[in-house]
Amino acid sequence: MEKKSKNLDWIIAYTLHPILYPLVATLCYLIITPYFIELRQQYLIISIVFIATYIIPILLLFILKKLRLISSYHIEKPEERKFPLFLTFLISFFLGRLIYQTGLTYYLSMFFFGSSITVIICYLFVLRGIKISLHTAGISSLLGFLIGISYIFSKNLLIPIAVTFFLTGVVATNRLRLKAHSEFEVYMGIFFGLLSQLLVTIYFFYFL
Repeated sequence: MEKKSKNLDWIIAYTLHPILYPLVATLCYLIITPYFIELRQQYLIISIVFIATYIIPILLLFILKKLRLISSYHIEKPEERKFPLFLTFLISFFLGRLIYQTGLTYYLSMFFFGSSITVIICYLFVLRGIKISLHTAGISSLLGFLIGISYIFSKNLLIPIAVTFFLTGVVATNRLRLKAHSEFEVYMGIFFGLLSQLLVTIYFFYFL
């Protein structure tokens, strides 16, 4: 029974992995946005996000593991997270700028700018030996983004927001059950992920 429970915890950890949220946020935006975007342009946006936030990080982890710069793909040691986190920050920030400049997906860039803030905060904590949970930071960033575009587009997204809120709790519990993080690291992931997205939303809506 305990083994089955452990297997379920690992399934949840991989299924709700932070590497997936940029693509999920992009798909949600393309479904929700009231602006018309040609199908060809949608495919292009999805492809760019997929390559930049999924393919490149996976290749990076593979290379780092081959070079023995990380001990495992879970990157459990704080010192091993420095370079991957900084590269993730650069990818998120420049992807946000690229999407912002297209005009059609103006508000989608909020997710990537918010994520870049969250990641750089995680990086600064890693310098102090604290590894904030990227799982909870990732899903709470998605939660904050959904709340943000719901407000900006004046759309009722109560169901997807409620589902994401529930999954945030599932992810937080999962990280604690796997003993991957302390309670502080899990809660700080939720706090910074959500706060960064909401602050970026406020900036976009009221100051740009």
